[in-house]
Amino acid sequence: MMSQREEKKTFPILSFHFPLSPFQLRRFLFLLDYLFFLFFFLSSMHLALDSSSNPLLLLQKHINHNVKLLAVV
Repeated sequence: MMSQREEKKTFPILSFHFPLSPFQLRRFLFLLDYLFFLFFFLSSMHLALDSSSNPLLLLQKHINHNVKLLAVV
């Protein structure tokens, strides 16, 4: 039988024990968030190279492109 001290080493999520501590989980989610931002930024860079002279139109293209990518994810 496990003591309470041994049970606290795991982080319970949805009735099973997640192998990461809360600090490691937070660091992992931060890294995942950073990678998604990097992906969206790089995937919309071709829109920035567009020769459009209207910055509001360019911003609207960026927003539409990223919303479509979020819908796919």
